[in-house]
Amino acid sequence: SARVSSGPWLSLSYNNTSYVASLLTQGIFDSVSAGILIYMALVELMTHHLTSSKDFRKASSRHQTACFVSMYLGAAAMCVIGLWA
Repeated sequence: SARVSSGPWLSLSYNNTSYVASLLTQGIFDSVSAGILIYMALVELMTHHLTSSKDFRKASSRHQTACFVSMYLGAAAMCVIGLWA
């Protein structure tokens, strides 16, 4: 795929003596990694949990809303920690 082939290209064009290029490259890769982790947590794992859980579907709308609010607050906390770290 294009993403796999971009690795060798990036390593050839990467200037390891430039401090700014080093920080920029690290920041981009950290952002992509964080985005993949958030996607996996929110979309893949939570969707499977919420759609296949009979207990969650039978729960009251108030309980379901509390679960979603808690999930989004957790995601926001991870973003804040990511900005701080």
